[in-house]
Amino acid sequence: MTVATPQWNVTYTGNSATTVFPFPFPVPNINNLVVTIDNAGVTSILPQNSYRVSGIGSPSGGTVTYAPGGTPIPSTQTITLTRNVPYGQSTDLVNQDGYYPKVVEAAMDALAMQIMQGSIVGASPYFALYSNVTGIMYSNGIDISALVIGYGLILDGDILSLGVATSGGGVVPLSAALTAISPTTGALAADAVTFGTIAAGAVTTAAIAASAVTAAQIALGAVGTNQIALGAITGALIASGAVYYQHFAPNLGPITIVTSLPTLPSTDFPNNSVVSLTTDGKLYRNVGGTWSKAVDGVDLIPGSVTGSTALVAGSITAAQIAANTITASQIAANTITASQIAANTITASQIAAGSITSTQIAANSIVAGNIATGTITSALIYAGTIVSGNIAASTILGTNIAAGTLTATNIAAGTITATQIATGTITATSAIIANAAIGTLEIAGNAVTIPTAAYTAGPVSPTGGSYQTIQSVSWTSSGALTFVTVTFSAGNWSVAGALYIQCIDDLSNSLITTAYISIAYENYAVSFSYTPTAGARTLYLKVNAFATGPFINISLLTMEVKR
Repeated sequence: MTVATPQWNVTYTGNSATTVFPFPFPVPNINNLVVTIDNAGVTSILPQNSYRVSGIGSPSGGTVTYAPGGTPIPSTQTITLTRNVPYGQSTDLVNQDGYYPKVVEAAMDALAMQIMQGSIVGASPYFALYSNVTGIMYSNGIDISALVIGYGLILDGDILSLGVATSGGGVVPLSAALTAISPTTGALAADAVTFGTIAAGAVTTAAIAASAVTAAQIALGAVGTNQIALGAITGALIASGAVYYQHFAPNLGPITIVTSLPTLPSTDFPNNSVVSLTTDGKLYRNVGGTWSKAVDGVDLIPGSVTGSTALVAGSITAAQIAANTITASQIAANTITASQIAANTITASQIAAGSITSTQIAANSIVAGNIATGTITSALIYAGTIVSGNIAASTILGTNIAAGTLTATNIAAGTITATQIATGTITATSAIIANAAIGTLEIAGNAVTIPTAAYTAGPVSPTGGSYQTIQSVSWTSSGALTFVTVTFSAGNWSVAGALYIQCIDDLSNSLITTAYISIAYENYAVSFSYTPTAGARTLYLKVNAFATGPFINISLLTMEVKR
C-alpha cells in the first residue's frame, strides 16, 4: 500500500440529510480511526459501535456511516474523521533473514502516517517535534488523551515555545491549548476555586456562568455600589420574600396581599400602609391604627357611578335621596332595575315631574311592591311612555292607580292585553270603555258563541222501518243555551210516503226533538234550541223513512250562546 495523500483528517458539517461521510486517506486498522462530534463547541468521541466503517486498509480511504437513532446530524453539529496511528516502529529486520517487501512497505507507511499526523501543513512558521501523549487527565478524572495527541516545541521566528497537537489536526501554543480545553464547571472539584486562587479583577461578567453566584458565594460586604452595573439587578435576581418594608425608602411602600387583616399597631404596617385582602378582594388602609376600606363621597368623580352593577341592590332608599334630586339626566338608560329599589322607596316627592321616561325603565323592572299606593299620577307619566314591555303581568292593580289617572293618551295602542287586566276589573258602570271601542278583532275566538257544523253531500240511502243516523256534530259545551238547525233534501222519491226525524243528545240519549213530514216535500228544514250539559257533546240526526229513497245535502248546525 502507498500513502499518496498527506491528509489525515477531514471534517463535515451536518445538513439533516447526509449520513455517509468519506475519509480520502488510508486507515490501516479500524482502531486507527477516531470519530468525534462537535455540538455547540463541545467535542465528544463516538464509540465504535455507534457507526459503521468501510474501506479499512484501502489506499484510497473509505466511508463512515453515522445517523444516531436513524436521524442525520443537523447543521449545528460537525463530524470529524481522524487517522491516529501510535508512535513507534515495531518492525525488526533480522540479518540473513528473508526479505518481504510488504513488511518493509507497511513499516514505511506507518512512519509516513506518523509524520503526517505530527505536522502542520501550510501553517508556517510553526515547526514541531512531537511525542505520543497518553494518560492526560483533568482533575475530575476524565481522560483527554484522545483530544491532545502530542506535544513538542514550536519555533516562531526566534521564539521557541512549548506546544500541543490535538486530534483536530492543529498544533497550537500551550497557552492557546489551555484556553481551548479550559476546565468547565464539571471539571472543577468542589470548592476548588478559593480566594487565593483568583487574581484581583479576574472575575468578570463573561467568566461567571448564569446563576452561578448565590448568597453563599459572596463574602459579607463584598458587593458595593461599584460592583453592580447599572440595571444589573432585575426581578429575576431577587429571591422570593427577600424584600421587606424596611428595605423601601421613606414615603414608599408596596401593597401587601394578606389573607386576614394584620393586627394593629404593627411595625411592618405603619400608618398609611395599604393591604389587599384576598377574602373580599378589597384594599384596606391603616388610618390612625384602624384598617379602613371606606371611600369618601367627595372623592367620587361626578357622574362616575352609573349602571346597575355600580350599586348594591337595595342600597339607595328614600332617606338617601333629597326631594326632586334625581331627574332624567342623572339616570343612564336601563340603569335602575327592580333589584336596586327597595319596596315603597320612591314616592311622588322624590320624582321630578316628567323625569322618568321609557328609556329609564328596564323591561319588567317595576312591580307592584315598588310602587306606593297612589304614587304614580298622570302628571308624572309622559304620554305613550309605558308600554306592555315595561309592565310585568298583573303588576298594576286597582289600588296602584289613582282614580281617573289613565286616559287614552297615556296608553299606547295595543299595550293592554288580557294578561294586564285583572278579573272583573272592567264593568259597564266603570265607563272605562268608550262606545263602539270594542270590535270583532278585540274579541277572542269562541268568546261569545260556539258555532259547530257538519255537512254531507250524499246521497245517503237508509232502509225503511227503523231510525238510522244520517248526520252528527260534536263540540265542547259550556252548558249554555244552544240553537240547532237541520236541513236536507229527499231526492228521486218514486212514491209518496212518510218520514220521521229525531235529534238525539249522546249524553242523556234523550230525544231532543222529533218531526213528521210527508215525502211529497223535496227540501226539509227545522230549527229548535236546548240547553246541553257542559262538556264534550255529540248531537245525532236520525230518520225513519217508510218509503225508500236517497237523502242529499245533509247539514247539522249548532250555535251555543255563552253569554
